[in-house]
Order: sequence, then structure tokens, then C-alpha cells
Amino acid sequence: MLRYMDELDLFPRSDTLIPFLLMDGHGSRFELEFLQYINNKEHEWSVCIGVPCGAHLWQVSNAASMNGTFKIGITKAKEELMSAKEKRFMSAKFLPTDIIPIVNKAWSHSFANVAFGKKALAERGWTPLNGALLKNKDVLDTKLDADANTEDALSILTAAAMAASATGRAVIQVNEGKSADVIDLLVADRDRTQQRQQALDRKLLAANATATYERTKKLTSGKMVVSGKHRHSTHVMDQVTECVKFKVEQEEEQQHNRVKK
Repeated sequence: MLRYMDELDLFPRSDTLIPFLLMDGHGSRFELEFLQYINNKEHEWSVCIGVPCGAHLWQVSNAASMNGTFKIGITKAKEELMSAKEKRFMSAKFLPTDIIPIVNKAWSHSFANVAFGKKALAERGWTPLNGALLKNKDVLDTKLDADANTEDALSILTAAAMAASATGRAVIQVNEGKSADVIDLLVADRDRTQQRQQALDRKLLAANATATYERTKKLTSGKMVVSGKHRHSTHVMDQVTECVKFKVEQEEEQQHNRVKK
């Protein structure tokens, strides 16, 4: 699709201007051939992955007035086609040649409806660009509490000690409650140096295994977004290239071992 649009020269390009494309997180967006094409300087595209598991919120085509209307239109067009076939005593079966007429009829009343398109764009904050999605209830429900408790261990322990002293109640509980948790933290802090060294040793032992895993793991939209990245940059292309290369090496090694046997 992008190659065809580039052949038509639809979008202007310069040293400071390249076409932008926002896509969902489908696995096909991580195919090496696609990544190589969009990062080629001769026809470069700035491609970003939208927030996964939330495409229904930001994708215009997912609007009920478009996708929902399209599904209803498809059902209605099928019923009309079957009714027409029955009246002509034709076989009540769907043929490959029926697909395009059915889609065309539903398309004109849904995705091709300009009014529906403008409404969907406005509701998602694309036109005008007003950040409408940031006011969406589903999005707001994921917002972190800015007033979360930030008391450190020592302040909790000090407050508990002062309260016990002021009221004359029993000494601080060391086996349960917040005080016990704080004491556990303080004891662990005493051995911090030793624990740190043990962690470094474990990290060193796992270095080779981690390197192998990094080469083999599949990059997904979820992993990209969690790491704070959305753009299909050359770094993403290099990571996918390394993964593909490693898989080829594994297959060649397995083939070689089979031949030896």
C-alpha cells in the first residue's frame, strides 16, 4: 500500500518533512520487509504504533457509526441478495462474485459516509486536535493516584513510637503490622552490601542467557509501548533483523545436525 502511494507521489518529502502513519499493533507491522521499506531514506515514512488494547478508542474506523453501521449494512445486503436469488429460483448460495457487490453496498452507507467520518474524527480528538481521548472515562480510569502515600520506613516507625509513648500503650509490635514491615526493611538494609554483591553475581551468571533471549524474543506493540516507544525507528528494525537472523541460524544448525545423523 505504501509503495503504491509512493509511486503516485501523493505526499511531499524533504529533508525536514516525511509522511506520517499511525497504525495499530497487529503483528504484520513488525515484519522485516515492512520495517526496511519505511526506514529506507529513498521513501522514508514516520510510522508509529498506537496504544495497544485501546485501538477501539483512537481508531476512527472502530466508531459505531462506521464499523457498526458497516456490519449492519453487510447483513442487510446479504439478505437482499438472498431474497433476489430466491425470486429468480437461483441457488441460495453465496458465490465469490457476490462479495464485491455486498461490500460496496454496505461501504457507501458506513465508511464512505462523510458525515459519519467527521463525527468519528471529532469524538476521538483528531479533528480538531483537542485531546478528547484524555477525557474518556476508560482512559481516566487508568490514571495513577497522584496523592499516593509516600512516607518512608523511618517516618512510619518514628510515628508509631511516638504514638506508643504518648498513649502509654504496649511497646511497638514487632511481629505484625506496619512496624514489623519497617523493621524487616531496616534489617535488610543492614545487609545491603552483601545483597548487592549477590545480585551482581546472579546478573553476571545470567548475562549470556539474557543475551540469547534478547536475540530470540519477538518484538510486539505491547513491549514497545511499555518501554515508552511508539515509532518504528531503525532501532526497531535492527532488533527485528537480529531476531530473524538468529532464527535462521538456529534452523541452519538444526538442519546441519539432522544431516550429520
